[in-house]
Amino acid sequence: MNTVLDEESKTSVAILKELEGKIYDAQAGLADASKRSQSLREKIGMSSQEVNKVDSLNRSTAVQKVLEEYQQVENQLAAEQSRFLPTHPTIKNLQNKRDALKSLLDKPVEDSVGNRKIVTTENLQTGIIKQQLSLDLVKSEIESSALISRLQ
Repeated sequence: MNTVLDEESKTSVAILKELEGKIYDAQAGLADASKRSQSLREKIGMSSQEVNKVDSLNRSTAVQKVLEEYQQVENQLAAEQSRFLPTHPTIKNLQNKRDALKSLLDKPVEDSVGNRKIVTTENLQTGIIKQQLSLDLVKSEIESSALISRLQ
């Protein structure tokens, strides 16, 4: 009888140690994922929710067409500013066109996000590296959520 209780006791202790190890691993993984998420948020300058909103806007063909035209006007304006004074009609015309395109970009941003300050023209022009960092942020936050669920 004592040997049965001793075996059960040993088994229970082993199970508890295993569970403690799994809890420790999950807590360590959560700490790592949280640090990674924080670091990525700082690099990107946005939260994962904002990243998702920007991504949604970036997938919009209408937004992309206006953004392309906006970039072309910005480039043209930069080139013409080296040739003409700021008061020249060509410069004024390009500035007006740029401002009109910016207003066109602001409308879908406001409709989608509700706050233009979150999503800037620069955010819509994210490069491949920033897009990868954004994807990494979302993955890291999903990992954190999963680990939190495991610990509860």
